[in-house]
Amino acid sequence: MILLIDFFNFANQVLLCFVAYRAKKFFTIRLFNVYRNSFVTNIISPI
Repeated sequence: MILLIDFFNFANQVLLCFVAYRAKKFFTIRLFNVYRNSFVTNIISPI
């Protein structure tokens, strides 16, 4: 029984790590795109 609980805890940790990794990757890409767009706009708008 304790072994089963340990397994569920382990699976939960792995799932959380995976979700966090995917979310971090997704948000990093989103942030980079937003930053790049604003950077381009700032260069072009004064001209």
